[in-house]
Amino acid sequence: MLRTAGGAIIRGNEHTGAAHEAAHADLDAMERLELLVRTLVERYGTLSQECQALRGDADAQSAVVAQRDARIAELEAELRVSNQQRVDVGKRIDDLLGQFDQLEQALTPDDADGDTGASS
Repeated sequence: MLRTAGGAIIRGNEHTGAAHEAAHADLDAMERLELLVRTLVERYGTLSQECQALRGDADAQSAVVAQRDARIAELEAELRVSNQQRVDVGKRIDDLLGQFDQLEQALTPDDADGDTGASS
């Protein structure tokens, strides 16, 4: 009695040719299976390498994005300081113009004040 890898049972010598064909078919199936497994292993290795490369690229891009975000934060801080300085300068100019107006009024005699100043 002969059992093939596929589970078929062949009895007696009269089926020796059939047994040989079944064994040959099983061998072909095993070779195809082995080839497929080898191909899958190679493909898995290739995909693993590609995945690692992509992760490395993602890490590098993350670092670039982090640097860019830090630079953006610095520039926004500078912008806030500059805007505050602009507001402060505007207030100072307004104050100086107000003082200038007060000095001009104090130094310029009014018509009524000028008459009393001249008669004294």
